Amino acid sequence: MKLTQTYLRTLVKEEVAKLNEGIFNRLPKSVIDGDLYDVRKDLDQFTDRVTSGNDVDQKQLRSIIKTLQSIDSKIKKFNNKTDVIGSDYE
Repeated sequence: MKLTQTYLRTLVKEEVAKLNEGIFNRLPKSVIDGDLYDVRKDLDQFTDRVTSGNDVDQKQLRSIIKTLQSIDSKIKKFNNKTDVIGSDYE
């Protein structure tokens, strides 16, 4: 769980820095409500298993990484808040 919180804090700091530059990235709502939600559950489950002393399920870890890479490919960069209005990225 600490891994997830640390990762999220890092992402938030990066996004704040980008917003200060006037450029920001967004994920579509469909990804946030779908793949991102699912990979979070998978990562929590993976982390719980490993911190409980169980063996690492390498197949599960690779699946999590593959899903994160897929999510990463769906990020879209915006320069203006008005470009987001009415889109799936709002």
